[in-house]
Amino acid sequence: MAHVNKRRTQAGEVRYDVRYRGPDDKERSRSFRTRRDADRFRSSVEVDLSGQKWIDPNAGKVTLEEYATSWLCARTTLKAQTRTTYEDQLRVHIIPRWAGSSSGASHRAMFASGTRN
Repeated sequence: MAHVNKRRTQAGEVRYDVRYRGPDDKERSRSFRTRRDADRFRSSVEVDLSGQKWIDPNAGKVTLEEYATSWLCARTTLKAQTRTTYEDQLRVHIIPRWAGSSSGASHRAMFASGTRN
């Protein structure tokens, strides 16, 4: 699942790179100064991936509007009136309220709970 590679920087310092694939099949990596830190991170990634607790490190770069749009597009079985209602709610209430939000994993929680900042 995840593995650790030892390498040397141009300055001659030792680094340990942890490489792993997320559920989206994209390869990711993170570097550490010590083998212990790299092994610790590798173990946590493997636990997260096996228990489906993994969170995409790039999730926070998605704006609420992008997330909401993709969320709505994924709902392919909605009736026309329901889709129109959801689009209106997003356009009138949700997007203006959290327009600058890019909080990644908490988007789902905001939708589910209706929490306001």
